[in-house]
Amino acid sequence: MASLQPARIGGIRQARHRTGFPRCPYHAVAPRGGAMPELEITPEMIGPQRTRLALSYIESVMLWPHDAEKRSEAMKTGTATFIRDAISAVPAARRAVDAAEWLDYFGLLADAMPLRLVQQEAKQPYVYGIIAGELLGAAVGDYSIDGTLKLTALKSEIVSICKKRAESISEFSFSISTLDNTIWRRYKPVSHLWAAHVSMALSGDHTFPCSLSRLPYFLGLAKYFLEQGLSIQPPRRGENLLEERVMWHLPPGLHIPTLEVEFGERRYLNRSKKT
Repeated sequence: MASLQPARIGGIRQARHRTGFPRCPYHAVAPRGGAMPELEITPEMIGPQRTRLALSYIESVMLWPHDAEKRSEAMKTGTATFIRDAISAVPAARRAVDAAEWLDYFGLLADAMPLRLVQQEAKQPYVYGIIAGELLGAAVGDYSIDGTLKLTALKSEIVSICKKRAESISEFSFSISTLDNTIWRRYKPVSHLWAAHVSMALSGDHTFPCSLSRLPYFLGLAKYFLEQGLSIQPPRRGENLLEERVMWHLPPGLHIPTLEVEFGERRYLNRSKKT
């Protein structure tokens, strides 16, 4: 995946925790009648017994927020890979599977897209997601420091920075029109998740979307960026930076930390605070 070079943020402060019980895992709730899309994440998915499948689900939404079929294929592959690895790690389990002839398991493997193909298909979506996350993160940072947001100038700056990245990673080559009409339009609904991923990468956790042990923290960070983005209204625009009706929300009541990001003197795109 792409190497990230934005600036390190000032710090992240934990405020408090909340608890509760949402719904069933691993399915995206499709918006109906203008309703907000909701991530189906249960307490078990972020609890002490959490598994890699929880990350696979979040990955699928981040990469393909607009394509339910792609999300389904990614989950099939993630589930098949998880089962294969779990069984392969225990010799007795391998023997038991062979003896029982688990047709359903092998049917799932046959139906799932090979992991390498999923990874190939995810390369461009991953880069576009990174850009959306950087845009939201930089916007929140600028607004936090300056009290205002020059969105057009910020987009132009991101395009300029990515031209340099494209010298080594071609997927980073795009125009301001592509940023507006494809990247931001498609990935804005999950940009808070991508902003959380970028922020954690800046702190040394480059796992996509995060390391399993830090999943509750990742979700708390995503919630912070969502709330901040919903509150920002760029000057001379009739709408906020993020639209609540299209954003992928966490279900209410999850036990995740409430976080605040302290940007300090540094910003996402290697710019020092103006004096």
